[in-house]
Amino acid sequence: MKQLFEYLGQFGAFSQRDKELIGQHCKPLHLKKGCNFLEADKRCTRIGLVTKGVLRAFFFNDEGKDITKYFIGPEQFATDLRSLNEGILSETYIQAESDSELIVISQSSLKVLAEEVDNWETTVKNIIESRLLAKVAQKTAMLNQDATTRYTNFVKENPDIFQQVPLGHIATYLGITQHSLSRIRKSVSDPLFANW
Repeated sequence: MKQLFEYLGQFGAFSQRDKELIGQHCKPLHLKKGCNFLEADKRCTRIGLVTKGVLRAFFFNDEGKDITKYFIGPEQFATDLRSLNEGILSETYIQAESDSELIVISQSSLKVLAEEVDNWETTVKNIIESRLLAKVAQKTAMLNQDATTRYTNFVKENPDIFQQVPLGHIATYLGITQHSLSRIRKSVSDPLFANW
């Protein structure tokens, strides 16, 4: 729970009473590798702060191939905000790439916290804005980079995620084939990548 309050504290301040109330609405969740936090064609009814491990958000394209949208590592929230807020079916799967631990808050608990914790809605808004801006910046940068640069930047910025995720999933995230990724990995001579 300490991890949750440290994370929330970056975006808003809470009294001891608020922290106790938030704590009452949090549940720990252990997800084994390969287990889903969310499935497509179902409503998202919870959010989860990842405290350990890596999750992957993905969808299936028209040819039935799974495409990675993004990865969710420690101190990041796993959810489908549109499905959660609008009550629509999700188009996204969120699955554990490694054994993972999360602190989960249900949709009904989110409503209670919004009503009873003074700074809750502002804090959640700040978190959402921060994550969206980071994702937009990351995607914009990737659009202006060649495949090798996308790969090397991904590894440098996400070393923990890189070591827990299959290369095929990284390839679809980077928008390249696994064959191209293998070729790039062989061509990179930076000592940082020497053992990979």
